[in-house]
Amino acid sequence: MRNLVLFTFFIGLSVFSYGQSADYLNVLNTQLTNEIPSFYAHEFKVEFKRRSVVGAPGSGTYSGLFTLAPWTNTDNTGGYNYQLNFNGGGIYYRKALPLDASWGDWMQFIMANSNGYVGIGHAAPLSALHIKGTNNLTSEIRLDNAASNASWAITSMYNSDRLGFRAINAGYTEVLSILANGKVGIGTTNPADPLHVFEPSGGNGTTLRLDAATDMNPNLMLSINGQNAANIRFRESANNLEFQVGSSLSTAMVISNNTTVGIGTTSPSRKLEVQTIDSWNLPPLRIGSSSGNEPAVDFKSGTATFSIAVNNGTNDAFKLYHGAPDNSLVVRDNGNVGIGTTNPGTYKLAVEGKIGARSVKVTTASWADYVFASDYTLMSLPETEAYIKKNQHLPNIPSAAEVKANGFHLEEMDAKLLAKIEELTLHIIRQEKQLKAQEERMNRQEVIIEELRKQVKP
Repeated sequence: MRNLVLFTFFIGLSVFSYGQSADYLNVLNTQLTNEIPSFYAHEFKVEFKRRSVVGAPGSGTYSGLFTLAPWTNTDNTGGYNYQLNFNGGGIYYRKALPLDASWGDWMQFIMANSNGYVGIGHAAPLSALHIKGTNNLTSEIRLDNAASNASWAITSMYNSDRLGFRAINAGYTEVLSILANGKVGIGTTNPADPLHVFEPSGGNGTTLRLDAATDMNPNLMLSINGQNAANIRFRESANNLEFQVGSSLSTAMVISNNTTVGIGTTSPSRKLEVQTIDSWNLPPLRIGSSSGNEPAVDFKSGTATFSIAVNNGTNDAFKLYHGAPDNSLVVRDNGNVGIGTTNPGTYKLAVEGKIGARSVKVTTASWADYVFASDYTLMSLPETEAYIKKNQHLPNIPSAAEVKANGFHLEEMDAKLLAKIEELTLHIIRQEKQLKAQEERMNRQEVIIEELRKQVKP
């Protein structure tokens, strides 16, 4: 590859020498321009350029640009124009036809250093092959089969310490990731554990498969510092799944092929069979919890499930619920009952939701008959109208925002609504009196009008 570069370089010098007679080669200072392909014709030119201006990869502010334009700039029949760019990052090459609007992409020459090391994107390779992404690009090795229908890529992400294996023909999906801390992810690029397997949607439902020959028992062994701690094993001869613990791997639980479960027994005869050691003199089963957790028992029939639980938190409570705990009947240690809520607060009965009843009796010491007292000041209708226009609700009635934020007390609101009904009744009585007085006045006026009509009649 190095010989190819030198060959290209000397071809350029030969063309230059053939067309001109000189003892040296002039380098033009055109550092701030990036000429289009048609700028050059029948020439070999060497220029001093800012690397960023010509868009060359590599490093350093400045670069040397060699341009070979063997043909005219008026048509494309003579083939391509060629450019070499020399900068601190290496030697780069691009080409274009004379009438192209812009040059093609830069490509780098790959050369070995004195140690025989080759760098791609790296000016000082540290191994036989050293690949480094540039300009925030990902370093990548791509592997294709002959038909290019099974392409893979091994990538080193520029913005993270992660090595990824990608299936290019499957949407460039990263199927295996290895972090710098040694954690491995399958199906995830951010493994949280030494081995993290994630199955995306659309899979076959099997996230991890352990397989073994017919006469073997597939195992998943858990060890601590090389010592046996636990084991999950499928025993082929018994067709059972066994859970073993301790250094001797004693069987603690069995799930049989007929879906019965045994704890303390390897041959359960019920859906759940628990056996204890007689010398313990203890009940074989206890449902308990640590602080913050709730021991519970579920009862299921068909699709309906009901649970009984005891909360041992700050407020001990007995709970009966169907579905989520928020849809519970709760009895607190202080006797307060909640339905649809796990926190009845200070209420003897707190219900989160609707209540249906044929009759509800509310006792209260305050009622609204004070409206009929002789000293009660009744707001006039114009005053009421002005208040409504200003506040958008009736006087002495909370606004919608207040009810939404704080709710209301039923007995208090009933009393306030009754007061409004009583005030409305007083207004109706007052208007009835006014109407009656107006009617009497109109009757008298009609009598007077009739008498006047008779007096003026010819």
